[in-house]
Amino acid sequence: MRVSTHGKKRMRERVQSSLTNRNVNSLFKTALHKGYTPKAFIDGDFKKYLMAHSKKNSVKVFQDHMYLYNGSRKILYTVWKVPNQFLPVEQFLKRNQPNPNQLSK
Repeated sequence: MRVSTHGKKRMRERVQSSLTNRNVNSLFKTALHKGYTPKAFIDGDFKKYLMAHSKKNSVKVFQDHMYLYNGSRKILYTVWKVPNQFLPVEQFLKRNQPNPNQLSK
């Protein structure tokens, strides 16, 4: 599992500017394990939005950001902020989905 140079740049730009290389890798690992896949969301505009971006890459949603990565090689390519019209993302979850923001470490 690794983060591409572009992925590191986008994480610092869009998530938190003060991330070190170690923190970037740690955050990506956390997003992979605790983030939501498109299947966790109810059918609707948000799920369509996610599915449109997951045709070539795998997508995880974690803390209002979308992490696009290669599923088989686990390489993070980029990070996008979830559009404001879909915030908070928890409102689009299917029932009985745990909230990764509230899970213990």
